[in-house]
Amino acid sequence: GWQRQKLALLITPVLKLENSKYDSKADIWSLGVLAYELASLKMPFPAKTVNELYAKINKGKFNRIPSIYSEGLSILISDMLNPDPVKRPSSEAIVACAVLNKFEVPSLTIKPLNRRKMPHPSIIEQ
Repeated sequence: GWQRQKLALLITPVLKLENSKYDSKADIWSLGVLAYELASLKMPFPAKTVNELYAKINKGKFNRIPSIYSEGLSILISDMLNPDPVKRPSSEAIVACAVLNKFEVPSLTIKPLNRRKMPHPSIIEQ
């Protein structure tokens, strides 16, 4: 079913296509699959069988993410989904990517918890 295909899609390059040991490039593939799905709400390689899934992945062809997203993000996801692990970006390259670095994340101020003792739930009036 779809759950088997989903698992195959996330780990396919490691177990089937690459015939190599697990490394960070396999994680980049999985991140690419997740990023594609978050952007498009679809799997990048829809297939009815696992064998059909492998064939589509080998070709490396999939639809562009929706055009509301930048060309830069589309290229980044395409690079992460490259069937050749050598051609996938490193985690360092992804973090340094201009597409991701143009957004500022405000720093969070964490307030200390109120250390006042709370009554035990069994003695709270209901």
